[in-house]
Amino acid sequence: MEKSEARAFVLERRDGIETRVHAEKCTTICGVLTEMLDDIRLARENVSSAAGVCYRQEPLAVALYQAMKSEVSLDCFIEEVYERGLTACFPCMVKHPAETGRNTSMTFRAVSREQYEHGGVAFLDHPLRSFADDDPALASYPLVDTPMLDVVIVPLVAFDGENNRLGYGGGNYDRLIDDLRDDAAAIGVAFEEQRIDSVPCEPHDKQLPAIVSA
Repeated sequence: MEKSEARAFVLERRDGIETRVHAEKCTTICGVLTEMLDDIRLARENVSSAAGVCYRQEPLAVALYQAMKSEVSLDCFIEEVYERGLTACFPCMVKHPAETGRNTSMTFRAVSREQYEHGGVAFLDHPLRSFADDDPALASYPLVDTPMLDVVIVPLVAFDGENNRLGYGGGNYDRLIDDLRDDAAAIGVAFEEQRIDSVPCEPHDKQLPAIVSA
């Protein structure tokens, strides 16, 4: 099965999940993520035994995403991240000058609980829009460089039993995973309806250490 064929097949199946079942599955996935996060927090305790504080003596930085269409909703997990006083980061697409050879790239910016609950965060309201680095709409949201990320929740289109991931085709998360620290946790999330026998892979495609599904 080619990648385009696999995407079309799986996305149709994901879109077909009944609303109530979709919500229940999201709650289950978020519950497992919360347990995993707490385990990571305990493992990263510093010498003063402050849970959730990493080697930088700062709260863990957790990369999240705002669900689009029928993706796994992280709403419950995002709440748990804020409850634990951790740094919640969200993807923000940025434009590059033509001479760089790349049109856009994915960055992460920290969003406080107050900002998230108030709403109006441009890159959350318009996740597919690309922003200039100096766009005033980004000024209130600190850039979090990839080496500073401790936990990354990764959306996906399809996966298989070997934790191979089929994304949306942009390669953004493949590049991100490649640049993470060795001790950072990358965790994929999906519905069981997104599981296929074998994900078509290319050399640049990255396996995930863990995938949580329901």
